[in-house]
Order: sequence, then structure tokens, then C-alpha cells
Amino acid sequence: MGWTFYNASGEALTSFGPVALTDLDIDGGTDVGEAIVDADLFIIDNGAGGTNVKTAASRLKTYIRPLVKTGSFTRDTTAASGTQAITGVGFTVKAVIFFMTQDEGAGEMSMGLDDGTTPVTIGDVYNDTNNAYGVFTDRSIRDVHSSGNTYNGSVTTLGTDGFTVTWSKAGSPTGTITVIYLAIG
Repeated sequence: MGWTFYNASGEALTSFGPVALTDLDIDGGTDVGEAIVDADLFIIDNGAGGTNVKTAASRLKTYIRPLVKTGSFTRDTTAASGTQAITGVGFTVKAVIFFMTQDEGAGEMSMGLDDGTTPVTIGDVYNDTNNAYGVFTDRSIRDVHSSGNTYNGSVTTLGTDGFTVTWSKAGSPTGTITVIYLAIG
């Protein structure tokens, strides 16, 4: 019993050498119909050298990985308004998650998200109500002192190796804030 193979145009294949990509008809294939699992196989051209080999889906995890980096930085709140570049991330940053705290006595803290255009923060509003928190859509880092002085930041630039925070100071805040971040690429 013999087999006859056909290309996408319905023409019978007369040789079984390399098949041109234009002759593959994967659109007509049946969908796997379930989740891809580690044991599923893919065909790859090893090193683009013409040697086709199989690989398990589990190996894709080492190649396709989420781009995330954690780090921290500090900022002296007596410093004037300005920018602070955070570098060494190792990839193009698309968004950043922030956790900020200052041990200045009043327990200032905030948690924020920023994609360079839409900052949001959950932070304390100690200057308005003791031990209360609010949501703010104009900054991603919020430091409010008990005296009503503030030191706030937002991402103004997402770059190929980090991001830039632009700080705005109101009044005369004191102390150093510590910011822990999760950069996402």
C-alpha cells in the first residue's frame, strides 16, 4: 500500500525531500482543542541551519519567559522636585509596580502602578484623616507627611534599560523614602 502526499494547491508531491514553507498547509489542520502541555512537540529548524528537530513544549519556558525585575531605590524628600533615573533593569520596561514607605514616625506608605501615561496610587491621606487611605490617579508614588507636606512621583519615561521618575515636592517634607519596584517588560 502506498501513500500519496499533496501540497496546499492539491498537487501530488513526487519527492520527499525538503518541503518549502509555502507548501505547508497548517490552516487546514485540526485544532489541538485543549491546552498546550509540556509533553507536546514542536518542530524547529535548529540554529536556522536546515536541520529540523523536535522539541517539547516544556523547553519553550526557558526561551519565552516573563520579563520582570525587582529592585529598590531611595529618595531624600528634602531634595527639590526633579527627575531620578532608575537603570540596570536589562529590558524595555512597559509598566512598573511601586511599594513606598518612610519610617518618619507617621508610617507613610503607598502602592502604585504606572505605565508611563496612566499612574495610579493607593496611599495614605494622613494630612486629611489619620490612618486613612485614598486612591489617586495623578501619581504612582505618594508620600504625605503629617504636616501636610508631600513628595510624590510618577513615571515619565520608560526606556530600554529602566525608567525615570519625576518627583514633585510641596512644602517642606523631611526624611528618606524607600521604594521597592517590580518592572515589567
